[in-house]
Amino acid sequence: MDAGKKRFFEIITPSYNFEVPDYQRNYSWTRGELEDLWRDLHTVIEADKPHFYGTVLFREKSVGTYDIIDGQQRLATMQILLNELAKKWEEYEEGEGQGIRDTYIAPTDGYKLTLMGDDKRFFKERILGGLDWDEDTSLDDDTPSKTRLLKAKGFFEEKFEDKEEELIDDGDPSEFTDYLDDLKSKIDELELMIYSVNSEAEAVRIFEVVNDRGRQLTDLERTKSFLMHQLYLSIPDSEEEELEERLETVRNRFNDIYQFVDKSGRERGRSLDEDDIQRYHFIIWDNQWTRSRNPRYQNHLTNLKEKFRAMEDGDEKVQEVMEYTQELRSSFNAIYNIQSLSTDDYKVETRLKRLLTLGTLGNFYPLLIGSWIKYNDGTYSPEEYAGLLDRVETFIFRVYSATQRTTRTGRRKFYDLSRDIHLNDLTPDGAVEEINNHINYYCDDEKLLDDLQDNDVFNHYGSNRKDDLRYLLYFYELDLEEDEENLNLDFEDTVKNSHEEHTITIEHIWPNDPSELDQSDEEVATVHDPNKHRLGNLALMTWSWNSGEQNQPFGSKKPTYLDSNIRMLNEVADPEKRSEWGSSKWGEDEWGVDQIEIREEKITDFILERWPDPQSAEPKSLLEAEVH
Repeated sequence: MDAGKKRFFEIITPSYNFEVPDYQRNYSWTRGELEDLWRDLHTVIEADKPHFYGTVLFREKSVGTYDIIDGQQRLATMQILLNELAKKWEEYEEGEGQGIRDTYIAPTDGYKLTLMGDDKRFFKERILGGLDWDEDTSLDDDTPSKTRLLKAKGFFEEKFEDKEEELIDDGDPSEFTDYLDDLKSKIDELELMIYSVNSEAEAVRIFEVVNDRGRQLTDLERTKSFLMHQLYLSIPDSEEEELEERLETVRNRFNDIYQFVDKSGRERGRSLDEDDIQRYHFIIWDNQWTRSRNPRYQNHLTNLKEKFRAMEDGDEKVQEVMEYTQELRSSFNAIYNIQSLSTDDYKVETRLKRLLTLGTLGNFYPLLIGSWIKYNDGTYSPEEYAGLLDRVETFIFRVYSATQRTTRTGRRKFYDLSRDIHLNDLTPDGAVEEINNHINYYCDDEKLLDDLQDNDVFNHYGSNRKDDLRYLLYFYELDLEEDEENLNLDFEDTVKNSHEEHTITIEHIWPNDPSELDQSDEEVATVHDPNKHRLGNLALMTWSWNSGEQNQPFGSKKPTYLDSNIRMLNEVADPEKRSEWGSSKWGEDEWGVDQIEIREEKITDFILERWPDPQSAEPKSLLEAEVH
């Protein structure tokens, strides 16, 4: 295929077939890019002007078959659009739609475009071939790229249906079929800049020049392009075999990275932006760390390029590129393994699950990446890694959750710590000691108790922070369950309130609404209201019970509490357990300030033990806190 500016119909002809190489990323267009394409096409229809659709970079694989080095997203999307156009046109004019399919989609010798990996069959059969989802269960293995392909198909289906409804008047389809004809003609005339290459080295050179300045590539894609171009510049032409080998290694590493990104998006609903992950890696990789107002990681790609361009020794640059891409792959792999809980050690798995559920991990991802790599290669034992995770969880709970400091708190301290782990081989003991210092500095026991013993704890955890309060109460419930069999609450369902059948709510034992209490207005104002939102008055409860009895006096709710499978409700209603709190003068149906204060002290004692600050209490050995 000759290079140069070509129209779409000159490229997608019966003479050529196209394949996406395995090292490219899967289909990634979202609704935003689809909307842009649809809007651009209709703008050029109205203006009757040519439209530049972008750059496509091919490498001839065999006679008539080309690998798409760059541009696969545009070509795949246009195939989907044309297929939906053909289906709609065929409904009104027999043969028109089939003609489009025979030319652009699937001529007699097979499909024009073949995607990579898991998308290959799905694209041909489900997106272009019309196979219904339920007709082949082997297609049920959903992936993010399959979902995006399916959404692209649905997007164009919807757009053509909307146009159909808009343009067909009194059953006459002529205006709609004319529109389809106009759209097809504009697609035929779309202009593309074609580059055809014979080697990977040539592809790298062109790809870097064409794409490095574009805005649509992610930083990760720009990084891949830049580093491969640095290899091209650094390895002499006489060593073409080495260049091809190095380029293939880098391509394969980025292919792995793209797969980790896609898989991470499926794990536990926690998708991280790929550029964020690369920035987290830069934080632990950059040995020119500064604590300036504008740290280097905020412009990590710019600083990465400056560092490599400053290397004058070609061999050194090649070595650094290979080491960087290997480390980058390890960091993306670490995020995937952390999010998917990929460990055989129960202690590590449960602590990772707790951290992911608790959230507020932005400041800790560099540390989690660096320490996971140490754990994965055996430098950190499972016990040491679990102990480190415990300390991270304690910091997040005490500083961000209980005392609600801003999420900027401690950021640079933990970024420093993550680099010490990764670059300076900081031991687990040393890392735990550093985190303990930060726990004590930002939230010692005195500060923690000041916030937890606040009379308005319920509102202290605002409407968007009730997950944090359920997290606290879950572990108090777990502590009460310690001697019981069959834990009744699932951790993630409880904290995220995500159970399909039971909503977990925060119960006010002394009711929030005092209308059913036998209290004067003065008692409500001076006694009830100042104490109803205290920690000692709060418990977990399922909404089905709470909704019917939440405003009743304690004596009326007590039978429900005793019958509940939630231990903290049993505890406040069971006469024997109440007597253990140190008072025999209460009536069995009594609940008020005295009971709230005693229960609050009991809960806060548990909290200090469960999420300890060793520097506020007696010194403890490294992993003593880890056994909780």
